[in-house]
Amino acid sequence: MSYGLLLKVDGPDELVAAANQARAEQLAPMDAFTPFPVEGLTAAIGGKPSPIPWIMLVCGISGAVLAFGTMCFAATIHYPFNVGGRPHFSWPAFVPITFELTILFAALGGALSLAILSKLPRLSHPVFNDSRFRESAQAGFYLLLPDSDQARAFLTARYADSWEEVES
Repeated sequence: MSYGLLLKVDGPDELVAAANQARAEQLAPMDAFTPFPVEGLTAAIGGKPSPIPWIMLVCGISGAVLAFGTMCFAATIHYPFNVGGRPHFSWPAFVPITFELTILFAALGGALSLAILSKLPRLSHPVFNDSRFRESAQAGFYLLLPDSDQARAFLTARYADSWEEVES
């Protein structure tokens, strides 16, 4: 049973062009594999904007609220302690810890959401079994299309000998 059709192109510009042509032919969903990030490829394969910045913002705000709230509670309600006649709620003393926990929570939220949304670790994928695909980590640029008659006609017409079938 075929998983999809794997097209190998020579470089990043050709990959973006092939993805744009395939998207114009409405051959979605598709995926691309490159040894380095290629600008414009996400839009070409129909990718959506990442929610990771919003997740990091929420995590950062949560860290700031948690840190500031905990210190306010501890200093004013739980353990009020008069030091040198200063007020219990002395917010300038809370700023460094609030800043640090904001950064910590945002970074942890970003790292975890990246791993979860990227479905990492992906230990098995049908394209990993393709013999030509092994070089993609260093020099290969690949476009994976769903197996359909329309995709076969598209690849045969434009890229006669540069594609092959990937078994599932």
